[in-house]
Amino acid sequence: MGIIDIFRGAFTCKIKAGDSVLLWKDPWKDPPLCDSAARLFSFALQKDVSVSDFLNRHSLEEQFILPLSLEAHTELLALEEELNDIQMDGQIADVWRPVWGAEQYKEKDFYLHCFRLCTAPQHVTAIWKSKCMMKHKVFAWLMLVDRINTREMLRRRNYNIGSDFSCLTCDTGITEDRNHLFFMCGFGIRCWSKIGISWNGNLQLEDMLVEAKTRWNKPLFTEVLILGAWNIWKTRNRVFFDGEEPNIQTWQRQLSQDLATLTCRVKDSHQGLIKDLLTRISS
Repeated sequence: MGIIDIFRGAFTCKIKAGDSVLLWKDPWKDPPLCDSAARLFSFALQKDVSVSDFLNRHSLEEQFILPLSLEAHTELLALEEELNDIQMDGQIADVWRPVWGAEQYKEKDFYLHCFRLCTAPQHVTAIWKSKCMMKHKVFAWLMLVDRINTREMLRRRNYNIGSDFSCLTCDTGITEDRNHLFFMCGFGIRCWSKIGISWNGNLQLEDMLVEAKTRWNKPLFTEVLILGAWNIWKTRNRVFFDGEEPNIQTWQRQLSQDLATLTCRVKDSHQGLIKDLLTRISS
């Protein structure tokens, strides 16, 4: 389906002047004539003729490849009756309206209409509703849809990174993919334990997040998840780019800084929770 077809599917039109409405393809009737009068349409010389141009041409030779089939001729007679019933006025513009009923077109409404039947996973929508900064939200979205450039991801994208795909934050030799690095790696497990989060690696990601959130049983789970994973990723990158050793104290310090910044973005009722987390991290 092309862009124009999507646009037509989101609008209705009422013929007045008829100069902006395509006879065959536009939704002045449902279904469009190209579908409801498909046999006649197959004989049309101009597939994109407007209603007014069609009516201003009085000769069949100007409109169709002749001779018409019996079925196409029958559809032509029905079309002529329909057009005779339309009250046209060359001084009034054709009326186009979105199918969702608004008087004015807005890009946001069009986007919502196109994706009205799509439902994003709850753990993904929670990212955009969180109080984290946008850079953290984008990172978290990339992580949860498995688009972070772990070694396994780079291998899948055919990057030349050598033959070693093992995790950079542990010495187990396990391949560094999304699930291992952020949830199952020994370094990550120690980090998460500092803030009271544990993961059940036997579950699928969405179920694992739901279970961990249920056990957490406090507000700001998504924010803590995002910032914790963000700093695991930064630790991993320091190992790769700067040759540092994975250091849980550095992770704690940087997470504390991010949580301190978060205090400016959350409700007053959540300030105490962040203070408790900061105390727990620093102990």
